[in-house]
Amino acid sequence: GSEFLVGKDGLLRAEDIGPDGSVVGRSRLGKILVVRRRDGLVGLTATCTHLGCTVAWNGANGQVECPCHGARYNLHGEVLNGPAREPLTIVSVTVEPDGIRVRPQLQG
Repeated sequence: GSEFLVGKDGLLRAEDIGPDGSVVGRSRLGKILVVRRRDGLVGLTATCTHLGCTVAWNGANGQVECPCHGARYNLHGEVLNGPAREPLTIVSVTVEPDGIRVRPQLQG
């Protein structure tokens, strides 16, 4: 299936989430940005839709930012500032005993 535990390969565990409340890990869905919020974890694809740089969480302004050309997104993946035009994809993330489970977000 399309479900898997990222942490099984030691790639992404809940304790990997840094002081800024985020971590980027690799998965079968590509690079994933996981951000810890008060109400749980938010997961987004971590590849900027402009030219493919890896985005990062900026907790100071509450936005996902691309270091290459300055694109900014919110935690729904929506573009706040170009040059990117396409949104980041939201993924479902849940913490389990042996890692963070990542799976495609169901549309609907």
